[in-house]
Amino acid sequence: MVLTVTGTICLCVALRPGRRFLLWLGLAQVEAALWAWLASAGVHAPEPYTVPAAAVLLVVGWRRSRRPPPVCSWITYGPALAVLLVPSLVAVWQLPGWARPLVLGVVAAAIALAGGRARLIAPLLLGGAVVILDAGHELAPAVRQLAGVLPRWVPIAVIGVVLLVVGATYEARLRDLGRIRTALGGMR
Repeated sequence: MVLTVTGTICLCVALRPGRRFLLWLGLAQVEAALWAWLASAGVHAPEPYTVPAAAVLLVVGWRRSRRPPPVCSWITYGPALAVLLVPSLVAVWQLPGWARPLVLGVVAAAIALAGGRARLIAPLLLGGAVVILDAGHELAPAVRQLAGVLPRWVPIAVIGVVLLVVGATYEARLRDLGRIRTALGGMR
């Protein structure tokens, strides 16, 4: 209760010009009050703890990205997206269930698509990495089961064919990598 009251007072005082620095103190106290309330209620999922902080960081990053000079998206959006996605990804790896991996995959894919559309590198790469890690974790048992059913020479043959194809198209892949590097270099 004390954190909520003092945080609200700090936020109200921060409305006055010249006292904007109290905004951060007030937000930190309100976030700490939320965490204390969630802990006392017995909430163990990471999302109720991280989503409000990520939302605040996202708004701050969005406001900063609107002011000149332009800043890299790793600075403006990277911390918010890391706070939003990484704890949920760790929870997916540790806890059973299907709902959290599904929601995390959809949210991360939406973030990656939005980042690609807005030409922002941080949302594109963070969202894409989380989608790949989430899908890999969910597909690993099926791949392991399939590998146990197949004869032992089949995975080696598949890897050999993939290496032959990559080797035969090596120069085309280098050009593709150059184009990807140029496209990513043009993003903020």
